[in-house]
Amino acid sequence: MATSKRHVALVGFMGSGKSTVGERLARALGRRFVDVDEEIKRAHGAIDKIFAEEGEATFRRYERSAIAAALASDEPSVMAVGGGAPAHAPTRKLLAERAHRIFLRVSPQTVERRLRRAKVPRPMLGERPTHARITTLYERRLPYYREAEFTLDCNGLQEKIICEALASHVRLGYPVVIARDARSALRRAIRAHGSNCIILCDAKPTIAALARTILPHLPVHPFALQERRKRLALVERTLDVLAASGCDRETLVVGVGGGVASDLFGLAAGLYMRGVPYVHLATSLVAMVDAAIGGKTGVDLRAGKNLAGIFRDPAAVFAQVDALETLPPRAVREGLSEVVKAAIIADPALFATLERLAHLPFSRWPWQRIVRRAVEIKSSIVSQDPQERGARELLNLGHTFGHAYERESAYRLAHGAAVALGLRAAGLLALRLGRFSASEHARVVALLAALGMSLRTSASPRSVLRRMQHDKKRREGHLRFVLPNKIGSVSYGVEAPESDVLAVLREMNEPAAP
Repeated sequence: MATSKRHVALVGFMGSGKSTVGERLARALGRRFVDVDEEIKRAHGAIDKIFAEEGEATFRRYERSAIAAALASDEPSVMAVGGGAPAHAPTRKLLAERAHRIFLRVSPQTVERRLRRAKVPRPMLGERPTHARITTLYERRLPYYREAEFTLDCNGLQEKIICEALASHVRLGYPVVIARDARSALRRAIRAHGSNCIILCDAKPTIAALARTILPHLPVHPFALQERRKRLALVERTLDVLAASGCDRETLVVGVGGGVASDLFGLAAGLYMRGVPYVHLATSLVAMVDAAIGGKTGVDLRAGKNLAGIFRDPAAVFAQVDALETLPPRAVREGLSEVVKAAIIADPALFATLERLAHLPFSRWPWQRIVRRAVEIKSSIVSQDPQERGARELLNLGHTFGHAYERESAYRLAHGAAVALGLRAAGLLALRLGRFSASEHARVVALLAALGMSLRTSASPRSVLRRMQHDKKRREGHLRFVLPNKIGSVSYGVEAPESDVLAVLREMNEPAAP
């Protein structure tokens, strides 16, 4: 469950990075940042002086008062809580009742190294913090930290990666770790869960090889995955593998692969024994910025795409950014259609960035930054409407047309390529309805063309229109579209005359205007 409306309290041992991470996280979420120790200093003076002259009991009263004042606000904040606060019973009760607690876990060795560098007075450790003192106090407080609703193992993670993971956790209810090599973070998540784990992966050689490097002792089960094979029969086969492997309700299922893997393995994990925990290591751009984010899982039926599925959040998503280097340029381009979609929906600055990058080789693209921003856009929308009963439909920009083109091609047309066609078609329909300017539509078409997208199709307009009748967004027999108003603003639930839709489908058989 997302925690977007609750105060967030970062807990953990001294030196775990609560203040620096907290300030950055608050900026990312657009919230006020409260550093409890700094509030105490402003009100009562230096902390070491309080301990020396008034004692720890008085300090704990000041601490609880500062925390209570912050939690009294109706506007959710991000709060860095002192290392000893969770061990103080009245404060612990207050935090449990009124905040979402996140434990930033670092090892005692990391703490010792950081404290020696910082040279800040630590009254609970004495003038010379020794390894023995740090370890003893750490172990004494650890049970209280473990009461937190969420724990992130921060050992070895860069501050910006920690912040990104926590921001997605607050918005979505689970972390999204974006890194060139996300396997170390995934390994820590697996070890924290325990030894009961199984890996399901796409059978493509590069992906299967990657899956086997996660933890060599774990069983790896490869599946030949394609969109045209994303059917209930393959879900059943996946469920049979889980059962034959002795998986139970505590088994962690790790999926490795692109969007099809995320859809199919996530659905299987959600169905097996009515739901077992699932994490996904995303290896394609489509999976990183779209398919693995948001808890949608599903497979195709004869009648249409993704018509059988469930909403079920993963426990975590790990974006393996360096996997993009192993993909053919065609696959990267297809993923970029989802990034272009995100930019049209919510971020003119990202759109302009894509325009600047379009003529560069993919090896020179700042992929972590691109993935990060696309994930932020999707997660902020999903957090408002997890079950797609309203605003989440915005994320279907281009998809009513795109899914129909996929089906018409018998899924020989890749999803990303179909979305590119759908973005052009949505722009044409918005133009016809007077919702979108010709100049902005030209920018969208020019960007898609610069990225190497095919924007013309030979598909029969009437046949594609028939395919669209099975779209999930149809209500009471009427097709409903997501259409752009301008770059950075779109509307959902737009109905259009069938004659206009058919005219657009005919225009899609013609070259895109330059």
